[in-house]
Amino acid sequence: MANCPQINNTTIKGTSAVTYDSTPLPCTDVNTCDGLNVVLAKFDAIICDVTDSVNTLTEDITNATEDLMIIIDDVININDQLGICCSIIIPECSTFITSGNHVSYYNFETNSFTNLFSEGFGNWSDVANTNNKLWISKVGLIKEYDITFNPWTASFNRDIAISPGPGLTAVDNDFLIGSMYSKIILIDISGTTPTYTEIATLPTFGSPYGSSISGDIMLTVNNKLICTVETYTEGSPNYYHYRLLQYDFTTMNLEIVVDLYPIVNGPWGLTENNGNIYIFDAIRKLFSISPTYPYEINEVNVLSEQVLGASIEKSCVTSSFITTTTSSSTTTSTTTIAEIFTHYFSNSSTTPEIACPKFVTAYTLYSSDSLLILNSVLYTNLGLTTPFVGNSKWYKFLSPDEGKVYQINDLGIIISIITCI
Repeated sequence: MANCPQINNTTIKGTSAVTYDSTPLPCTDVNTCDGLNVVLAKFDAIICDVTDSVNTLTEDITNATEDLMIIIDDVININDQLGICCSIIIPECSTFITSGNHVSYYNFETNSFTNLFSEGFGNWSDVANTNNKLWISKVGLIKEYDITFNPWTASFNRDIAISPGPGLTAVDNDFLIGSMYSKIILIDISGTTPTYTEIATLPTFGSPYGSSISGDIMLTVNNKLICTVETYTEGSPNYYHYRLLQYDFTTMNLEIVVDLYPIVNGPWGLTENNGNIYIFDAIRKLFSISPTYPYEINEVNVLSEQVLGASIEKSCVTSSFITTTTSSSTTTSTTTIAEIFTHYFSNSSTTPEIACPKFVTAYTLYSSDSLLILNSVLYTNLGLTTPFVGNSKWYKFLSPDEGKVYQINDLGIIISIITCI
């Protein structure tokens, strides 16, 4: 206890009779032997200082809050102005692509991608669109969006519970075209529950494992259905042989086959631009294919992203594959488009019994007949000028009707047909 003066008074009257007798308190400046009046005065001064500081801080926070609200309003106004002047605008004949979980627009002039939106996790294998709808697909699901091009907007509309394979294109807002194993299917999405119809079986090209869509399907304005196909061939260098097929969508007759091997491996996306048909491949390359025979394939770009699927609106696809034959004289030159059909045969055999078990393609031949019959003529070129020299031997017909063998003479004429048992 401190040695403070003692007041010998059993009855304390007034606060002046009380003193503080402990160690000094540095924060409040209370010293030993300070009277209670002095201690309270020092406490009051500190409380007043704290109150003034709190009031000042409160005013500062209020001012900062008002400043922040003004900044937020300014940011909103700037964003509104950006929305007016600088929204994403893409052409109506744009190529959409899927890469990972996002959808982008591919610009052919700059070889660049503009990310438009992302959806969930994992890879969306394909995309299709009309002028106001867009669909993305993966195993077990198709998602549908309402879209506009100017400015670009995409609003989720619904999930479509169906599990197509690779490849997707739109006929219109009610029907899509997809694949399921070796089949091309027409998907009716006009109701709440989707249904599908098989419209074609892909040719096997002599493989016992068959063929499937490797990446994409594209419908043209003149009703040609173009698709990329892979055929598993055991023992070949890459095991998968890739081709591009063109069907007449109204009849689903196979019209043209373009061999992509060995230039394109993993053809995943199909689109069109300026009259050329393009393929996005699995190793980030873009190839152009001329629509006229001999369908020249050229690498045109190396890509910054791996494209899984591609889409362009049907009315924008004005090109399709054609075969041209030209006749000329000293005064005129005319070009006509001939319908040519591709047929696949095994190598030759001396008897039909030897030919029937064969399944490996050895010859790709052409004819003006979609259904081969007696006296049909087979040629080795699309111009139908070089007859196939068959030496009157037997050849297994591998696609599309794989159950028959044909005897073909030196003029390419079918002279006998036998059905294999």
